[in-house]
Amino acid sequence: LAQKLADAVVCVSPQGVSGVLTPKEAFARKNICHLFDLSDEQYTALFSEKPKPKFEHYIRSGQKLLRCGYTTGTCAALGAAGAARLLLTGKAPESVGLRTPKGIVVEVAPIYCRKTAAGAQCAIRKDGGDDVDVTTGLPVIADITLLPDAPGQVTIDGGPGVGRVTKPGLDQPVGQAAINHVPRRMITDALHAEAEAAGYDGGFDVMISIEGGEEAAKRTFNPHIGVE
Repeated sequence: LAQKLADAVVCVSPQGVSGVLTPKEAFARKNICHLFDLSDEQYTALFSEKPKPKFEHYIRSGQKLLRCGYTTGTCAALGAAGAARLLLTGKAPESVGLRTPKGIVVEVAPIYCRKTAAGAQCAIRKDGGDDVDVTTGLPVIADITLLPDAPGQVTIDGGPGVGRVTKPGLDQPVGQAAINHVPRRMITDALHAEAEAAGYDGGFDVMISIEGGEEAAKRTFNPHIGVE
C-alpha cells in the first residue's frame, strides 16, 4: 500500500529508524535485507514470484518429438477440483493437478478461480500440445455448487459451449450433455479427492462450459454425428 500511496517512507526495525526514503528506496532488495536481516537466498525464497507450473510431456512419432497436450475432459476435472478446493478451504489454488487414466500427471495454473453466488468456478485453458484441435486455447470452466445433504453424490451437466446428444448410439443418452463417461469419472474422482482432503462428506453439482465452444463446434463434425 505504501508503494502505491506514499511519497515518502520511514522504516522502523530493531536496527533503528531510517531516514526519509522514497518508496522505491524503501522497498529495494538491499533495504529489505537490511531491515529483516535476510540473506539473498532468504529474500529470493520469500519474495520472488513462483513460476507457474507448465505441463511438459513428449512422445516420439517417427523422427519427430511431439509435445503432448491434455484433453477437454482433463481441463474439466482440473477446473472442478480447483473450484471445489476454493469452496472447501476458502483459498484459491495456485495450481491444480491430477493423474490421467493413462497415468500421466498434469498440473497447471488456473486462468482464474473465484467465488460465485451459488458456489465457485474455476477456468483451465485447453492446451492441445502439438496435436492442435478447435478447442485449443479455449477456457474450460467448471462451476461447482456444494450439496451438503447428498453424501458422495456428483451430478454433472453441460452449460454454454458444451453440446448435447441428439442421436442414439453415442456414449451418453439423447438429451444429455456430450461429456463422455471417462471425463465424467475423472471429474467425480477429482471431487471425491478434494472432499476427502477437506473432510467434507457432502456432494457436488457440476456445470461444465467452454468459452467460445459454440463457435468452435461449427468447425467440427459434431452435428453430423449427433452432438449439437
